[in-house]
Amino acid sequence: MATYNPEWLEFEKALGMRPVLNGSIENMVGQYSTIVALAKSQLPAQDSLVTTTDHKVKDGLTVRVYKPEGSSAGGKLPVCLYSHGGGWCLGDLEAEDPLCRAISQFSPCIVVSIDYRLGPKNKMPTMIDDCIAAWEWAWNAASELGGDQTKYFAAGGSAGGALSFGIAERLIADGKRSQISGIVALVPATLHLSNVPEEYVSAYNATNENVKDTPVINRETMETFYHAIDSDPTDPIQFPALSKNLASFPPTYLATCEFDPLCGDGKVMEIALKNASVKVWSDYYEGYPHYFWIFSCLSDSKRLHVVLKSENRLMYNGLMFFFSMAIADNAIKGFATLDALMKAHVLEGKDSWELRWNKEALELPVLRMASAKGVDKSRALTYAALWNQVVSLGHDVGYRDALKIHAIRAGVANKIKDLEAYELKIVKGYGFSMYKGEDAPTNNIEMLQSMDYRRDGNAPKDLPAKEKAEFYQRPDVQHLDMLIAQATRDIDDKPAEHLVRCKERQKLYTKKGNLLKSARKLFRENWFSTSYDEEALRQVQPREDEDKILPAKSRQIGRIF
Repeated sequence: MATYNPEWLEFEKALGMRPVLNGSIENMVGQYSTIVALAKSQLPAQDSLVTTTDHKVKDGLTVRVYKPEGSSAGGKLPVCLYSHGGGWCLGDLEAEDPLCRAISQFSPCIVVSIDYRLGPKNKMPTMIDDCIAAWEWAWNAASELGGDQTKYFAAGGSAGGALSFGIAERLIADGKRSQISGIVALVPATLHLSNVPEEYVSAYNATNENVKDTPVINRETMETFYHAIDSDPTDPIQFPALSKNLASFPPTYLATCEFDPLCGDGKVMEIALKNASVKVWSDYYEGYPHYFWIFSCLSDSKRLHVVLKSENRLMYNGLMFFFSMAIADNAIKGFATLDALMKAHVLEGKDSWELRWNKEALELPVLRMASAKGVDKSRALTYAALWNQVVSLGHDVGYRDALKIHAIRAGVANKIKDLEAYELKIVKGYGFSMYKGEDAPTNNIEMLQSMDYRRDGNAPKDLPAKEKAEFYQRPDVQHLDMLIAQATRDIDDKPAEHLVRCKERQKLYTKKGNLLKSARKLFRENWFSTSYDEEALRQVQPREDEDKILPAKSRQIGRIF
């Protein structure tokens, strides 16, 4: 039987109550204010590392812009359009002000928090209309904000998570998919409980067993919210798991909680997106209720803080790939599982922490040769194979340029005879690097940061539907299709009797595949040449000039020894 995390139960005991929104919307207004005040009372005094300004977008709609310290002097920053939670009926700019400040400071990025109109006075789709208006305002104001238009993303929790998906749905419908590069949806509402598609019923019910009398919100709370804004259970704008455009959604991060009536919503959305081949990252908070992280006294609420302090957001952090393999080898001292590593807390007053290798793992290659007999633990993957794999990984996350491989650590890929001399050279190229020694060279940290200018998460990985249809209409492709069809008829489902014909057909398939590969490559190159703004073009310079375009200021990151 599932049980609450002991820390949460102690928290409730200290409060002398279970915080929950129930009753009418009028009743919930007071309850919500109490919960927000309680959450804010646990936070330290506000610092001046983030500046804010309020802007009126139109009658009834205001946004608050958060900028991290020094943003005006640096380069362009990602822009987050943040939609607060509250069941579309509660909340305002003040309620989640601390979280917006944290996102802006530790990402770092520019946050545009949306004070959308609320129910029950307003009905759907007023809320999503306001979010789209805010998005358009922020998009058009990119220059004034200092925002990088290749890195606009939507984020929010609960109802705000649903609105973030709604923004993507609207942008796709309006032919503006290229504007949004990601979604961060914390415990989002994605399905009306009365309209769960048959293929998702089992997954939805399996994760929604622990939703009776839950803290913060329960199922009755959600029913009250839905009724208050006249929700249409079949509307994909409000309930994104029903969308017909899921394959076009950008990379997404999802967080779900065990004791939450929206747990099933998040899990179904994760399944639906993965089925549509969308990249999804997720965290599941066992033993906790909806939105528990607003109470900073709980230790697991600090996990969000660790994510925000990461030099690169986890959804784009290539090092996580190597962490996973290191954990599998028991190579990192003090951590037996990746989950344990991700729960590690940054010490108070520090911006990083150190990880150390277990001595017995120092000479193990991280990436190994494999054959039909299995993996050879003592043989490192060849340089050529490693090169091909990382180039592919770079392509998948949107890097324009081929990535050069330097060193993961001693013993990986080709053996490095003169490690000290090699470390002096790695600052001149691209690549993922871990270091053996006390201090990582600052220039190399800057190089890793500069790589971010060469990546665009919107970079196409395949031909869009229109271009793909045009490809299949090409005379040379249609001619190949005709020859393949004739060969298939000749084989007549008897390949053993027509081996020569089978080989001829395979050659035709290969030729067609190569044509498609060339068409994809050409489309991708054309996309890059027309989609980069002036700043991105300035960054894409000949490699011999690379040291001239490094960011002027480096930021501290975790080190691995």
